Amino acid sequence: FAYSSNHPHRDLQLFRGEWFWSHEYHPPEYVLVWFSITTPPAVLALGLVGMSALVLRGFSAPADVLRDTRLRFWLMLVGCFVATIVAVMVLGPNVYNGWRQMYFLHAPFCLLAVFGARWTFYLFRGSRLRFSAYGAVGAGVSAVAVSMVSIHPSQQVYFTFLVDRTTPEHLSDSYELDYQGYSVRQGLEHLLEKHPSSPIYVASRLNWIRHHHHTINAEDRHRLFLRSEDGEFTIGDTYHPEFEGNEIYSLKIYSNTIFMIRALAGSAEVDDAHRRILLDATSSDDPIIDSHWDVHLMDGQLVYIREYCSVGDGEDRFFLHLYPADVSDLPEGRKQFGFDNMDFGFHFLSDGGDAGIWDGKCFRSVDLPEYAVERISTGQFVVRREGPVWRGIWNVRTAGVYDAFRESHKNSVQPAISSVFDVYLDDGRLVYVKERCADADREARFSLHLTPADVSDLPEERKEFGFDNMDFDLWDRGGESDGDCFAVVGLPEYEIVEISTGQYTDDGLVWSEKIDVGGE
Repeated sequence: FAYSSNHPHRDLQLFRGEWFWSHEYHPPEYVLVWFSITTPPAVLALGLVGMSALVLRGFSAPADVLRDTRLRFWLMLVGCFVATIVAVMVLGPNVYNGWRQMYFLHAPFCLLAVFGARWTFYLFRGSRLRFSAYGAVGAGVSAVAVSMVSIHPSQQVYFTFLVDRTTPEHLSDSYELDYQGYSVRQGLEHLLEKHPSSPIYVASRLNWIRHHHHTINAEDRHRLFLRSEDGEFTIGDTYHPEFEGNEIYSLKIYSNTIFMIRALAGSAEVDDAHRRILLDATSSDDPIIDSHWDVHLMDGQLVYIREYCSVGDGEDRFFLHLYPADVSDLPEGRKQFGFDNMDFGFHFLSDGGDAGIWDGKCFRSVDLPEYAVERISTGQFVVRREGPVWRGIWNVRTAGVYDAFRESHKNSVQPAISSVFDVYLDDGRLVYVKERCADADREARFSLHLTPADVSDLPEERKEFGFDNMDFDLWDRGGESDGDCFAVVGLPEYEIVEISTGQYTDDGLVWSEKIDVGGE
């Protein structure tokens, strides 16, 4: 009770036509009114009858309370319900969106309604009125069933006749109707039905629309793109209009608008923009990363492209880590880590850029910061699961060197080492190459030990060991290009007689080989 009375959640509430912040003020009758106008009349009446009968019996025969276990149970249910309602009125806790924090009261109240029905039937058991009692209870339950069927699948906006349901928009102007946006699914399905093959761009800033997007059938979900700003359509309710546009569809319950779909201007421009992004990216140079998604670097943007994308290609979250040439360019909170974290979701565009499907291709663009980027590590991962779905690395310092090496003489020169990685000696450099590399190839650390002809050439701290240690990680000295993993390591100028290299993990060596240089 103490925690609930000071709960910090901040939510704007509509109650009896007035708005207020849930954490600042609550009308004492808030929960009681919501309970009364959303509980079926038959259940409400029978519950009150059951409570009254039990209280009267308890006061008229207090000795029975001590002897009768079942009576004590029923009185306990009365206490659970009444004490909670009184506590809410007195303490004024931060409750919101109707009485959903108090739904646990529904179970004891339904049991009290059952007791009320039994008591009513027992009261009229020998009277001709007993059939009237049966009929009244049956009619009340039937009326609820008919009402529920008539508003299906929007039963979450059920209200009783205790509140005005006939005046157009009275309910929508007085109470929250669909605070979690469950009816949005119907709107999304309506758009899919009206546009059975083309991509659909929905502009919305409401998080619950994004949540219910995931309830759409998997084979259709990939055609729906939720955007923060522009789009073809917008879905909103009467007090979250968000965008101006022409109404093309609305759902009304009890003469009240639950939500509406508006057509926005500029849908043709959106499609043209998507086409330009894809054409510009695919007509530019080869992608800097060739993996599950091709990643292109162009005009201050990264453009991710997936041809013939499936439903799940855009569902996994993307990670994007940028390593600057100068760490001081990073935001203050990222300097200690040495890289900028720009992780993003396919449909969430708060980081800038765009997303969509055009001509069967999925694409996502991301605006890059203005500072000089030296290394990019990106891919996709599943939240709360170890390991990436895919990963790619692009290194400014080594990408150009490797591309030049590959074009000039990779196929005409035999590697000095043929192992998990092929290792080439090339003009004072070691070039490591692995075609179609796997995650294990990327993750294992490289060992590189150089034995000089003259130990005095070594750095001071390495002289006692007799060799130079230049171990490195793939993402420090290399990256990926056209599906190859590569690394380029410049050798020191002193004379080298032996090179020992390989890879290792915490579990031990993955591979290890030596090159007898012989002072060359």
